Amino acid sequence: MTRKLFDKLETWVVVTVITVLIWLYAEGAIVETYTRQKVTIQFVGAGDVPVAIEPAVVTPLVTFRASGPTFQKFKERTDSAPITIPLQPGDENLQTVDIADRLEQEVFNELGIVLDEADPETEDVSVRRLVEVRVPITVRDSEVELERPPAIEPNTVTFTVPEDLAPRLSRQSAYVDLNDAIRNNPPEPGVQDQQTLAIEWPDGIETRWTKADAEEALVTYRIEKVDATLTVPTVPLELLVPTDFPFDIRTENNERVINNVEVTGPSDTLERIAAGELEIQAVLRFKNIAELSEGRQTVDVTFITPPGVTTALQQQTVILKRRTAEPSNGTNGN
Repeated sequence: MTRKLFDKLETWVVVTVITVLIWLYAEGAIVETYTRQKVTIQFVGAGDVPVAIEPAVVTPLVTFRASGPTFQKFKERTDSAPITIPLQPGDENLQTVDIADRLEQEVFNELGIVLDEADPETEDVSVRRLVEVRVPITVRDSEVELERPPAIEPNTVTFTVPEDLAPRLSRQSAYVDLNDAIRNNPPEPGVQDQQTLAIEWPDGIETRWTKADAEEALVTYRIEKVDATLTVPTVPLELLVPTDFPFDIRTENNERVINNVEVTGPSDTLERIAAGELEIQAVLRFKNIAELSEGRQTVDVTFITPPGVTTALQQQTVILKRRTAEPSNGTNGN
């Protein structure tokens, strides 16, 4: 009795297992049509070639035939990450991509899925090489005078841009702008200063792919010293004439100084003149003595000044009187 019960139970288990296996096989063998399933495609550069791709992502609708388990594999594959389709840049920027053909190559053939339709069937994609272009960095026109062109470190910047922008970029420069820095915190004229400034990109190269290998540059510069002015109350006047000069000379006001002489030069030098540490002299030089005559004469004044100091041209009126001959010391013979 027990043996018969055991045999019946064993037969029931075997039949059940066979039934389940047949059901599972049938389920796997049934092929259904799945309509307008959305897939996400991401276009990428083939190999190591850097490219600019637009549009980079598309989401076509696909209709295909697959079994239930294969459909699940498809969902696992497409839901976890976009399907990547590599594109190679060519002679023309714009490429027409056959969506169905590329999907079959990348996914559907591998999974054993029959693709019936893709909507859209094709996609126009811009594929441009990315290239590097190195350009100089220059200082924008300064609002103040600089002693010399500033030193810039680095003095070049390398941009990565789509290839069609490279010719335009190669004819341009990047910039740093000193004006705001000087305006907000002006250094002393003649004193070396340094500013770290943002590098400004040339016009017309901004894209989502454009990038630069440096964002800032160190600029070393000096503002040119602006000449100041000073009025010197009195400047000594010296007459330089040869020993055989035939005239006696006196100034019109009988003074041997020139009053209120305006000089121009570096402010630190003028400060030393005002303090009496440095001197200015005025000299009258007479030329073409043979052409001189008695009376009033207008003569150019030459100023002897410290280096970098100048004066406006001045003239001085003098009065010339011819000297009389000395009487002879000889005696008459008697």
